[in-house]
Amino acid sequence: MKRLAGYPQWFFCALVLALAALLATGVTLFPSMLEMRMDVEVPWHVEGGVRLAAAVMHCAAGFVLASMVGALLAIHVRIGWRRRLNRISGMALLILIALMMLTALGIYYFGDEAWSRVSSILHSCSGLMASLIFIWHAVKGWRLRRDPSVWKHNLVNL
Repeated sequence: MKRLAGYPQWFFCALVLALAALLATGVTLFPSMLEMRMDVEVPWHVEGGVRLAAAVMHCAAGFVLASMVGALLAIHVRIGWRRRLNRISGMALLILIALMMLTALGIYYFGDEAWSRVSSILHSCSGLMASLIFIWHAVKGWRLRRDPSVWKHNLVNL
């Protein structure tokens, strides 16, 4: 598995596992969100015990990812920003992750049903978009690491 410079060997694997757990549990919870928040009839139902387990796992994986993003800000994001590498996908990921954190709070704490629905929709859409952008970011980063011209410039100002 790929290694992020400045991080333990297991970090990237743990990051991908947290993202995969978030995506899997989020997709599992999606029919319940359509049913409970949007009043849409769905042909596939998630039973209460499975839904509760998926919600707990989704929340736990979200906390793990939030702390990992904090660790990424310290080295990975800072170095990438200074080197002007992969900025668009990186910033898109950071914005979407921040939006998911805010909308997660809104899902649980907005007293108004309409605002809770808006939070649910934004949370679901930004989660799906973040999954795609993460793949784009990782592939672009993999290509940049393979390009020797990226690493030949003067890094004195870092």
